[in-house]
Amino acid sequence: MQSSRFADPAGLNVANVSTASDLARMLHAAHGYPLITAATTTPDREVRPYPQGGPLMFINTNRLLKNPEWHIELSKTGYINEAGRCLVMQATIDGEPISIVLLNSFGKLTPLGFQPAAQVDDGEQLSRRIAA
Repeated sequence: MQSSRFADPAGLNVANVSTASDLARMLHAAHGYPLITAATTTPDREVRPYPQGGPLMFINTNRLLKNPEWHIELSKTGYINEAGRCLVMQATIDGEPISIVLLNSFGKLTPLGFQPAAQVDDGEQLSRRIAA
C-alpha cells in the first residue's frame, strides 16, 4: 500500500488518502479476519456500554446488506465532503466473488443517466449491471 496515508482510524480526517488499488488490497487482507467481517456486515446492533445509561443503536449504512440477492462478506462505507461517498465491499453475486471499490460515488440515492426516472443506489445499479 504505497499510495496510502492514514491520519486517523475513523477515516474522518482529510489527511487520509488512498487509491482504489490500495483499498482493494486492504479489503483482501481484512477479509481474513472474522471479527472485521462480522462487524462490517451486521445490519444493526444495540449496545449498553454504560451501566447507568440507556442503549445506543448502531446502524450499518450499507443498504445492500438488506438485499437478499447479495451475499456481502465484508463492507465499509464512508463519507467526508472532500472524498464524497465511498464504499469498499467483498461480495458474492450470482455465485461469483467480487471486490468493489467505489470512490467519490454519486451516493445513496441519485438519478443515474441511464435510468432517468429512478432514484437508484450506485451499488444496486452496479449489481444489476454485473448480473446482466
